[in-house]
Amino acid sequence: MSDPSFRPIGPNEAVAIAALFEAAYAPFRETLPDLPDMTEGLAEELAETENWAAEDARGLSAVILLRVEDKALFIANLAVRPDTQGQGLARKLLELAETRARDLGLHRLQLTTHADMQGTIAVYKRLGFEVTERLEGALRMGKGI
Repeated sequence: MSDPSFRPIGPNEAVAIAALFEAAYAPFRETLPDLPDMTEGLAEELAETENWAAEDARGLSAVILLRVEDKALFIANLAVRPDTQGQGLARKLLELAETRARDLGLHRLQLTTHADMQGTIAVYKRLGFEVTERLEGALRMGKGI
């Protein structure tokens, strides 16, 4: 795969982002019935976050939603289309988030993930994130940059 390029996206692309979220989270729906609907309130969230995407011939392949929260850059959502997983898109989007955090004078990335998404948690840990808080059904993770 060639090095992907990322572009900013906004609320006008909510339908495409919702489709990507549905595809990315579909494998977890059967085993995690308490997984929140990531498309609920999406248009409002997109208006309040800084959003980036990778794109290929089939449309959006990966998306990250970012916002400043508690003196950190909070990753509100990171999703990769299933057929493009394993190509390093999540890692590259997290690198983009680190760059954006530095640009904003922030020194930490934060995120929250479902406590039972063990594969996702393992990826974040490999990329330097640590569990900072255990919530009901979720983990808060962070990484200094």
